[in-house]
Amino acid sequence: MYQEIERVVQVALLGEVPLTLRFLYVNPDSENICFHAVFASDATDEHMECAEVVCTEMDAKYALNNKWRVIIERNDHLPWKKGNDEFLMYFRWGELDNT
Repeated sequence: MYQEIERVVQVALLGEVPLTLRFLYVNPDSENICFHAVFASDATDEHMECAEVVCTEMDAKYALNNKWRVIIERNDHLPWKKGNDEFLMYFRWGELDNT
């Protein structure tokens, strides 16, 4: 299941990655899909809507009866690294400066 969702996320991201997107985690399990997109604090509402488009695209293509937990936020200070990064789907290169 995880390899399939990686492909779906990458396709959904095409054309929907503004410069302010810092990182994206998508964590699927048997009952839920947690989608967590973090943008820079200066992200516009249009930038934030890109994450909603990605969710919609994933939901349409991933066709499971899972519940979605969606977090889309502006936060320059949130550390990008969660756990061992196994669910990291997008990472802005410059984020390495903050490790």
